[in-house]
Amino acid sequence: SSKEKGALNSDKSEIAEIVALIIDEQ
Repeated sequence: SSKEKGALNSDKSEIAEIVALIIDEQ
């Protein structure tokens, strides 16, 4: 459903932000 896709997109965005933070710390 479109709601599931929206949740997936938001999850990917959050993960991308976390990964960027981890990379910046190294």
